[in-house]
Amino acid sequence: MEEREGQVRLVLVEWLDSYSSTGWQDVEELQSSPLCCRSVGWQIRSDEQVIVLAPHLTDEHEETPLQGNGLMTIPTCAVRRVQTLRVDGEAGEVLGSSYSTVSAASSRPSGHPSSCWGPGSGRKPRRT
Repeated sequence: MEEREGQVRLVLVEWLDSYSSTGWQDVEELQSSPLCCRSVGWQIRSDEQVIVLAPHLTDEHEETPLQGNGLMTIPTCAVRRVQTLRVDGEAGEVLGSSYSTVSAASSRPSGHPSSCWGPGSGRKPRRT
């Protein structure tokens, strides 16, 4: 799964995160599940432990190497799906081109689908 150094690609990553609530709760009636998140950015690193995304990149030139800002490190064990995106057309429309499901199935909680919003997930993305 390791990416070549210097190779970046635009990706959408679906991953699970933890969350907490406040106040007293009846533990007998507790219903909880991980929080599904989506992040988009330039994948600047990917190995067995993490995927690192940068939402902002600079151009390289003779005085400055490729640089990123706002880096997001996501543990690979939390990743459900990575979709490669591409920019197409004059309007800069972003299109999905391919995706892969992370193979760390042993780290997934049982009963959780490979995609947060895919078939069988029971969830639909909310629009704001």
